[in-house]
Amino acid sequence: MKKSGLPTNTHIPRNLSELQFKYTHHRGSNSHNTHMLTATNQEGHQVGSLSWGARSGEAYSINTDNHYRGLGVATTIWEKAQKLASDTGIASPKHSKSRTRKGDAWAHAVGGQVPPLKRGEHINDLG
Repeated sequence: MKKSGLPTNTHIPRNLSELQFKYTHHRGSNSHNTHMLTATNQEGHQVGSLSWGARSGEAYSINTDNHYRGLGVATTIWEKAQKLASDTGIASPKHSKSRTRKGDAWAHAVGGQVPPLKRGEHINDLG
């Protein structure tokens, strides 16, 4: 059971200072080079990730482990990716035109330029 939107699992941090963030650049064909930023907990388990196009900057996916949702993991990853891009000159992540309903709400909450979606363009949320 959740209380105040936080998981009851005591091993999950109430702040994100215990998480580690790691950047990787995956080289595929020119059109499929991607940047990825992942967050791991103290046990080394991935709890969130963001991947975006190396040239376009378009976010391909942003995910948070179910037990860490609502704690700001995705927002922190997004902000760290923006800073990384600013500091290094890599493509800055941009919100995708293809978003789930939850993803659309999150994109508007974190800000930045959010490409408009026409009615019915949301992709289906899973689960």
